[in-house]
Amino acid sequence: MLVTWLELTVVGLAGAFLGTTVGGLGAFVVYLATTLVSVGVLLYNVDALVTTRLADGGRDAATTTRADAADSEAIGEESVDEL
Repeated sequence: MLVTWLELTVVGLAGAFLGTTVGGLGAFVVYLATTLVSVGVLLYNVDALVTTRLADGGRDAATTTRADAADSEAIGEESVDEL
């Protein structure tokens, strides 16, 4: 998530710098392009998060504990170590 904010900050600052340098109608075009790239960054990162979540089977790997793994083994599921 931190990478998303970093990417958005870089895109925004680059767009602001380029728009200020160009000025006039070109600044408006740069503004539109910056907005489009910002939306693209957001959608790309949301897609990556959703894809990761679906690949984990809906479980958050960071919050899976050993007790959860033991419960899973008791009912015949794969353990966290096997994943």
